Formats: sequence, C-alpha cells, structure tokens
Amino acid sequence: MLKYKELYDYILGVLYSLKRKKESGFFSLKDIIESLGYNSSPSEVFEIAKYLEAEGYVKISSSLGDVFVEITPNGIVYIEEKDENFMSTFEEFLKKQQLERNFDRIASRLSKSKIQQSRKTIIDKVDQLIKYLNAHKIFKKSDIFTDMKILKLELQKTDPDKEVVSIKVAKLETLSELRDQSLELKEYLYWSI
Repeated sequence: MLKYKELYDYILGVLYSLKRKKESGFFSLKDIIESLGYNSSPSEVFEIAKYLEAEGYVKISSSLGDVFVEITPNGIVYIEEKDENFMSTFEEFLKKQQLERNFDRIASRLSKSKIQQSRKTIIDKVDQLIKYLNAHKIFKKSDIFTDMKILKLELQKTDPDKEVVSIKVAKLETLSELRDQSLELKEYLYWSI
C-alpha cells in the first residue's frame, strides 16, 4: 500500500503526465486515487484535495460525490524538481498497476455527465432510505419520508441547493434507527457542501 507522501506525489505525477500529453482541465481525484490502488473514503479524497490545494499544487472544483483537480504551475515545478529517480519509480509503479497503456483512462475529466455519475452513489443511498421508510407503515406518511424524496430531487439538479441538502440530512439524523445510514450519507455529502 502506498504511503501518504507517495500517494500525493503519484497524484501529481498523474496530473503532470496528463498535462504533458496535452490533456488539460480538471480530473476526478477519486478516479486517480482508485486507479493508484489506494482505498479512501469520500471525506479523505476531499482532505487530500484540500492539502494539495493548500500547498499550491492543484486547483480544485468540488461537486457532490467527487472532487476534481487540475495541476498548477507550482505543481508542475514540484514534480520537475523531484529527484531524477521519481519519474522512473512512478512509471514502474504504473506498470505494476497496469496503467501505463491506458494512462488517459486513469481519471475522468470534469463534465456534466461525470458530475451526474459521481452523484449516483449518493442518490442510490437516498433511494435505499426512501425504500426503507416506505416499507415501514409508521414512516410512510411522515415528514422524513417527504424530506428524503425532496433530498433526492435536489441531488438530481445540476446545481443543488446546499442549504436544502444540509437541512434534509440533519432531519434524517433525528431518527435513531437510521443513524448509521445518515452518518454514511453525511460522509458522502458534507465534505463537498
């Protein structure tokens, strides 16, 4: 498993290599991290993005369900100033992960379809909650059931109202039997709102 410092460097290595291949723009950090074989939670992906941004290596664009990054000139200089063994070590790692041939598929570029796709996990979780509430007569006509349907509709918008999302998730936490599901949903939502 990669150490954190290696993960940061390899993320920048991916972005640097994409830039050198004339691929520019914002790329899914979640996709890059998964391609590098590192398991991380949605909040951890966001924390990694914030760290790289604070160091000045990337610009970020966060969306519900994912965060997209673009290498900055400072990030390019950082990679170019690494010792001469870095790129060969990085390329060897990519070969072991069988990524060197499909390098342009390591990360999805920021697009409307990618944003919708990244929200699918969150919407699926809300759907599961709606089904659970619908299956229990006590919840079927409750405000929380309506709130979850509103939350789903809000998440499907191009630009969801983050305040509405926060309020609906907060209401979900009031049900003790759904505490685990609400915490899991918060893990996906709160780092990006």
